[in-house]
Amino acid sequence: MEKICLTINDNKSRSIAFQVTEEEKEIDIHIYTNFKEGIKVCVINPSNKRTKFISKNKKEIKNIVEDIKIKGEYFDFNEIASRIKIRIKITSKKDKKNSINPGIWKILFVPLEKVNGNINAYINYSNSLLELKDIMKMNRYDPRLNNIGTGFVVLYKYGFEEDLKK
Repeated sequence: MEKICLTINDNKSRSIAFQVTEEEKEIDIHIYTNFKEGIKVCVINPSNKRTKFISKNKKEIKNIVEDIKIKGEYFDFNEIASRIKIRIKITSKKDKKNSINPGIWKILFVPLEKVNGNINAYINYSNSLLELKDIMKMNRYDPRLNNIGTGFVVLYKYGFEEDLKK
């Protein structure tokens, strides 16, 4: 999971960028603010195509941009505490075998009035991790590193059985 922090103290648009690799099949993004002022958010893909804006007036969006499904939801996190939560889910439209377009994606934040506060975005790439069945199908003559879980990496290398015997 990657955390990106952004401070806004005016009414100018800001964006954050994150890198998507070729293996990504699903990305889950949670955005939290510590202010209640109006803000609208959209996602921009590597080809510079935008989704519709998510805002207090448009609490849910569903877009398909270049065969990628992007769903956004806007929540008033807590009426007492001045906070907003926005959840964005990016998935491949066709099926789980295809991946999301690799490259630099952006999230654009457009304040509707003067804002003074912080935005924290948590980007979860964990769905790109290989499942056990995928590891079993790997070519054992092709050494490579594979993420299979948080904090756990497997190096599959031909001849490792002989190295273990020594």
